[in-house]
Amino acid sequence: MMAEGAYSYTLGGGELPGTIKIGGWNHFGDFEHLYVDAGGNPIAISGNNGKPLDNDYALYVILDQLLWHAPGTEEGQGLGFFTRFAGAPDDRNYVDFYFDVGLTLTGMIPGRPDDALAIGYAYTSISDRAQAFNVSNGDPAGEGYEA
Repeated sequence: MMAEGAYSYTLGGGELPGTIKIGGWNHFGDFEHLYVDAGGNPIAISGNNGKPLDNDYALYVILDQLLWHAPGTEEGQGLGFFTRFAGAPDDRNYVDFYFDVGLTLTGMIPGRPDDALAIGYAYTSISDRAQAFNVSNGDPAGEGYEA
């Protein structure tokens, strides 16, 4: 099941549209713990399946905001800002947190309204439980994130 709500608004006298979205999803199935088995032992050592867990879910927030409207261009073109945050339980998800942020520039070339230039930064956190499994399994400990 997935649910999302959105709210659209404008700033700057109606020239700068923005949207905020809040949502989440839930999977009603069964999952295995990423680190421990049913007896509480590290699965990398015991070799048993992970402890059974019910459900999996994540929550997220997305923000899109036009910061500057390019004169003489279509609505919504100019310099925009975006960001996203998402989180999920670390005992059943390899990625437990995600974040990105950036800027987009559209409408910069006359006659090419769909062209866009974007720059951004993304951060993905690897769950502590997944990292613990890797260490127990003899793999080197990583940074715990990708960026």
